[in-house]
Amino acid sequence: MKITNRGMEKKLRNSGLMESTIQKYMGIFKNLDQNDPVGWLEKEISYRQPINTLLSKRAVVSYVLLLQGNSDTVIPTVRGKKGVSRSGLSPRQQEKFLRYIKVMPYDKQTILKICLFCGLRINESCSLTVENVVEFEDRLFFQFSGKGDRTRLVPIPRHLRDEIEGFCDQVGSGYLFGGRRPPTPHSVRYWCTKISTPKLKCTPHMLRHTFATNALKNGVNIKIVQVLLGHSDIATTSRYLHPDKDDLIAAIDSM
Repeated sequence: MKITNRGMEKKLRNSGLMESTIQKYMGIFKNLDQNDPVGWLEKEISYRQPINTLLSKRAVVSYVLLLQGNSDTVIPTVRGKKGVSRSGLSPRQQEKFLRYIKVMPYDKQTILKICLFCGLRINESCSLTVENVVEFEDRLFFQFSGKGDRTRLVPIPRHLRDEIEGFCDQVGSGYLFGGRRPPTPHSVRYWCTKISTPKLKCTPHMLRHTFATNALKNGVNIKIVQVLLGHSDIATTSRYLHPDKDDLIAAIDSM
């Protein structure tokens, strides 16, 4: 049974997954061998990819088998490389980055600031809608609906409020950036490469790492960081923990 892109996307949306997860799974689905999804997964496992990458591919295979009516098929257990520790930009690099992005189109500047100061995934930042922006007690938030009717709230820093409200007022409804067709993550990554130098190589995902690192260094509880980042597993969040020598000294001196 051949599954169309539309059929797969409908299944994922009906499962209550976040938009970023749907886009990620759709990317995997388009490269998957529908004639032999299990064989395709076994081949991917043999490449010893990161475990989280393989878990996503295994999830997509399970959806495909379900749609094909083969839900009883045994799916192989994934084994892959452990996730690596994540690193971010230093304070000085962050200052340089904010200066460099001023040559970018204004919407892409704002998208990257959201990655840096709110920790959103690049897919989430590009596909934000006016409806994602909500206000509680005179404070703006990005609001996302996840699996099982769970809601994720990410506060918008006060210094970004005017920018976000400006885009909301400009478009009225729908996508916050780009009108009917929002910027793609690929296009934003491309702009990042254009401003990169040998001493400052930056990607949207590195900005997300920087947000997490800054939060943890400023004493934010790791469980709070997990919620802000939208991680289902705290082990994923823990990869952003990489204390330097000053952090280690402070820990000892505080005892």
